[in-house]
Amino acid sequence: HESTCFLMDLFSRYVIYSNKDMFGKPHNTSWHSWLGIFVMINYFIAAPLTYYWLNPDTGVQKTDKTMRWNHKWGSRAVTALAWFVCFLGWRTMQGDVVQQAVF
Repeated sequence: HESTCFLMDLFSRYVIYSNKDMFGKPHNTSWHSWLGIFVMINYFIAAPLTYYWLNPDTGVQKTDKTMRWNHKWGSRAVTALAWFVCFLGWRTMQGDVVQQAVF
């Protein structure tokens, strides 16, 4: 899950970064961009740590229920934040209320 999210985020960052370069616009100037970077870093860190700690076959803390609970709810919180970041980007792109309702 975290690996897929990270790869999708990485691709979108590449597209956005190149478009900003093409149009000469500054990078990372909004809450949307900074929260997106935070989400990306969290997914990047979570993927290998989850595999190391919670892998059902070889995880060093695979039976630790507290660790599993923290991972489950922490990942849900970061995913909810990722959806909020998407909303912020959509809100920025759509200028008026009619466009927002149609889209």
